[in-house]
Amino acid sequence: ELSSSQKKKTHTVLRAASSGGGGFSSSPRGGGKKKDDDLKKKKKKQRRKEVPRTPQEFGELEALQEEIWRRVRSEVYGAPDAPAPPHLQRFEAHCEHRRRGMVDESFPLENGTRWVLTTERFDGLTAQPVWDVNDERFRWIRDLNEKHFAECLEEVQASVLPREDELRWENHFICRTSAEVDHDAGYGARHLDAVPRLLFPSRQNSRGFDYPRMAQALRDVGAPVAPRFVCLARMAKGSSIQKHSDRVPWLLTCHLPLCAPPDGAAYMEVGGRKLPWVPGKPFVFDSTFLHSAVNENADTHAYVLHVDFFHPDLSPEEAHAITVLTRHLQRFKAKRNADVADAKSRLEAMFAQS
Repeated sequence: ELSSSQKKKTHTVLRAASSGGGGFSSSPRGGGKKKDDDLKKKKKKQRRKEVPRTPQEFGELEALQEEIWRRVRSEVYGAPDAPAPPHLQRFEAHCEHRRRGMVDESFPLENGTRWVLTTERFDGLTAQPVWDVNDERFRWIRDLNEKHFAECLEEVQASVLPREDELRWENHFICRTSAEVDHDAGYGARHLDAVPRLLFPSRQNSRGFDYPRMAQALRDVGAPVAPRFVCLARMAKGSSIQKHSDRVPWLLTCHLPLCAPPDGAAYMEVGGRKLPWVPGKPFVFDSTFLHSAVNENADTHAYVLHVDFFHPDLSPEEAHAITVLTRHLQRFKAKRNADVADAKSRLEAMFAQS
């Protein structure tokens, strides 16, 4: 139960916390003092003014956020107050963008054909819509296709196709570029039970699906998996995705099509270039560039092994640092969301009793 001293504080910042922001506003609620003849309404209004700014857990969240940065620096730089070494100056700048950037704020590049989240900005990386899969740095993609395509396909044929209409597919993408763009639910994903769950502890026991052969294939070829999406993706028959940007510049995406309708009926367009999903024909693209997808076939779904991997211009040390940062930020978000939910339930209980 909330103490009387807590009730004298200004209103809660639950809305700011639940919106995903890193910090918390302590501004009191606006609005004038309206005269009301109904004493009951006056008392209710007074009680609302007395809602505590935060339970004690919320007072600790800003300290927790600062503690996250100290933990990241300890793990990456060797000490909580250590300066960034020369070879991690770009990562230090990336952290500064994260600390100062507004949640979900993005900015355009390349005359509006490319968008980047302010909090994901990472300077000095090559940007081009489509990459040559024969680049020597993508040897692992060619190995994945040449040595493991058959077993990946067999896993889809055994685990997915017999019950494809029963399975649930997570529609995980969000589009915000210069204007809101509506999406249908055509492109969905089922996450591999592999590296990503180790990087995203909040997904454990709630997300992640076991495709062990695909996961092992990625491990065998040494895929430089980034802490984002590694999944079996489905483009539903007769569906499309409107043009959008994923807005994360420190990764690229590999698509290895496993099953697709004939005659190039299912394809992506990235930076104005058409990329058909043809089984056994992988391609690499930069998802910060505006891209769309369509499956024109009314009878057949397309299935793709989707792998977000670290941009090849990143050093191994920078890739490791991003992994560490992502892990700590995910833990912070899980802690914050739990505290928000707990505080919300306490406040709802308090008002229910009044």
